[in-house]
Amino acid sequence: VSFMLATFFALDIHRRLNILTSNTKRFASNQALLPEVKGNDEIADLDTSFRRMTSDLTRARIAIEFSERRIRTVIEALPIGIAVLRPNCAVEFVNSTFAKMLQLDSTETSGTDLNSMLPGLQEEPLDVGSLCDQEKEVIQREFSRIGVGGRKTFLCASFRSIDLNGPRILGV
Repeated sequence: VSFMLATFFALDIHRRLNILTSNTKRFASNQALLPEVKGNDEIADLDTSFRRMTSDLTRARIAIEFSERRIRTVIEALPIGIAVLRPNCAVEFVNSTFAKMLQLDSTETSGTDLNSMLPGLQEEPLDVGSLCDQEKEVIQREFSRIGVGGRKTFLCASFRSIDLNGPRILGV
């Protein structure tokens, strides 16, 4: 009888711990959690703590996503062109104003060398990679572009090193 009782308790503990293990995987893959573990023991307490933590993390993730959407909306609405470049001068991001100024499609600029997009820079290429080693150094360049209808547009750009999980260049 004691062997059967021990086996029953061991299987019950194993089943309840499997729910906790499954829930950690489900949370990591953004799936709904399994029903809560019932009881008045450490396993039930652990499940309650885990659910509280997942709830807190979900609220924080939603707040971050909201904040990112707000910032992106502000950046897209700015009347100033903004570009984020990699040290090799490849475009990582441009806002719609930057794309409109240069008559570009902002979705097709990613990975393109900025020097090839801006007339006048081919003769004297912009070396933004050197900025990555310089604290608060700003490079300013002026150039013109012949636009639609032969209209000449003059542009002045400033580039500065920033750190976005690695060196990047901000161009305005």
